[in-house]
Amino acid sequence: MAELVVITVNESRNRRLQLYQIASNVSDEKRWAKVVDVPLRPSVLFVDLALIDGHERLITAEPRQVNWFDPETKTE
Repeated sequence: MAELVVITVNESRNRRLQLYQIASNVSDEKRWAKVVDVPLRPSVLFVDLALIDGHERLITAEPRQVNWFDPETKTE
């Protein structure tokens, strides 16, 4: 299933991570559906995708630490 990650920063500098997946509706049309919408800590410097142990992992990087974001539990 295709996925798209969007990071937004609003005028107050609050950051959000949103994950979208292609979904079919009742008439079988394909569309992007938001499946995750969570805040990011202000200390997150960047978000990247890494291949770790044969699996694609969404990671967030902060000074002196890297976290793996789990979209199923919506936690790092």
